[in-house]
Amino acid sequence: MNKKILILLIICFSAGINFNVCSESIAGPGAYTPEVYYISPKSEAIIDISDKKEIAFRWKPAPIPPGGRREYRFKLIKGYGYNFIVTKVIDPRVYTVSVPISEFEKGQTYTWQVQQRSNFQIGWNRDVFWSFEIKK
Repeated sequence: MNKKILILLIICFSAGINFNVCSESIAGPGAYTPEVYYISPKSEAIIDISDKKEIAFRWKPAPIPPGGRREYRFKLIKGYGYNFIVTKVIDPRVYTVSVPISEFEKGQTYTWQVQQRSNFQIGWNRDVFWSFEIKK
């Protein structure tokens, strides 16, 4: 790590400055972690699971945040609240997660989310959720 960056980080942490403000100083003005673009399952989709063993959740690998991508975080939620079925941190080179059909109930709505974190920031990108329903 560059000595200037290390010194700036030490100053930020010791002064209690929000890390996102410091990351803009390191990566440049307007630096942020871009949201992830989902591919499937589509938002508001109705999925027939009668002939499936799993559902694959896919997203695009770009755009890469300033300083590179540290990791992804995948969440699968029953309904729209905080009833998490799957929450896992994923390698930054992986763009899909498969969940076995045994985790799903017919007629139930599920919400999924993928966030990324850059090497310069502690926090994740802003929340974007897609929901789908399992066909009866």
